[in-house]
Amino acid sequence: MKKIVGIIAAAALATSAFAEVTVGSWSRGAYVPVVTDGDGNVNNIEGANWDNKGEGYGVRTGLGFKASSENAGVVFDVFGSASGSGASLGVGDNAYVWVKPFDMLRVAFGKVDNNWGRTDVCFGNYDHAMRYINLPNGEGIGAWRDHQGTGVNVTLTPVEGLVIDYQAGFTKAGERTYQTLWRNADLMVGYKADFGFIRAIFAPQNPKTSMNFEKLESKDYEWATIGLGADITAIENLTITAGLTIPTDFHIGYTVTEESYAFDKWTATGAATKKVDETITISTPSVQFGVGAHYNLSPLTLHGFFIGKLNADDVESDGTAKLGAFGFAIAAGVDFDINDQLSVITDFRFMNNKFNAATIDMTNGATWGEASWGAYAGLCQKLTNASFDFGVMLANQYNTAGAVKDGVTFAIPLMITTSF
Repeated sequence: MKKIVGIIAAAALATSAFAEVTVGSWSRGAYVPVVTDGDGNVNNIEGANWDNKGEGYGVRTGLGFKASSENAGVVFDVFGSASGSGASLGVGDNAYVWVKPFDMLRVAFGKVDNNWGRTDVCFGNYDHAMRYINLPNGEGIGAWRDHQGTGVNVTLTPVEGLVIDYQAGFTKAGERTYQTLWRNADLMVGYKADFGFIRAIFAPQNPKTSMNFEKLESKDYEWATIGLGADITAIENLTITAGLTIPTDFHIGYTVTEESYAFDKWTATGAATKKVDETITISTPSVQFGVGAHYNLSPLTLHGFFIGKLNADDVESDGTAKLGAFGFAIAAGVDFDINDQLSVITDFRFMNNKFNAATIDMTNGATWGEASWGAYAGLCQKLTNASFDFGVMLANQYNTAGAVKDGVTFAIPLMITTSF
């Protein structure tokens, strides 16, 4: 008996010596007690600060579990949203196991939240208030990578600084291997050194059904998006981020169950007006590029980005988009540290009316939406394991409890972020 107890004790000691188990928590909740559209309508919103539609999903509470040794591990997140129609408790962004057969190779199976490589320039309203409903928030300003599929992630680091990261995912049961490993996959190749991090992203896409408007015939096209990104940190206290994303095919895409249908309008969001009462899914290509920066001049920190887009304003008879419209979005912010615990946060953003895709009428041409702008000013109190933000916000076309209102909206957002 003593021998058995000794073996168990030795195993426990070995486990504690070579394995690490951690439990962490990150949660965020925003409450906007006053949202008014200027016409006497006063609403309120609560949720995570990206749930700005007022649909009552509740705040985001989360727990993260990690266990790892030198060559194996597991990562598991649990998210809770405890109010409204979206009340839930379930798997979060990550739920996967990983091993390192060799020092330079890491293989993971499961749900992996893989945003590594996208060009983010996030500040102001993004981290300190309920986010603007119609304005870019700074995620993926040029090169985009947002892969949350359940599948496989392989990371290869053959030499110092060089990384090759591949991820593929399932979208449904019984899926063909080609669909999982190619159309639902993306690949990043990057190099990190003292000057910063540069990378290229290649992401195959599901075939688009392109249309010949004369014969109403369909054809499948294999296509992909290519992204280039860079974070330059060569200058002290300055980070410059730049990126570009282009498609390999410029055909208008749509999905329809029967080929005999005709239509005369389409939008990038999928709403289409046809000559029959049916719905089809539409996609239009665009070229996106962006540049942004963070500059620390303690006690000031300056932020900003510019995003440009070439969008379709017309289409050829074979379904090829004409990228003749220039859309852009700009954002700027200043953080001022009053002391170690209190900071002033400011943010202003503007987006012209051609940033988002148009509704294109084959007879009358393109119809664009309206320009949008937003401004935020507030105070951030830094606590031991949390921050508390409170401020004021002005915006046009802001979402108030599920309905976009014209004119200027005034809001008083409050937010709590905790981390343990």
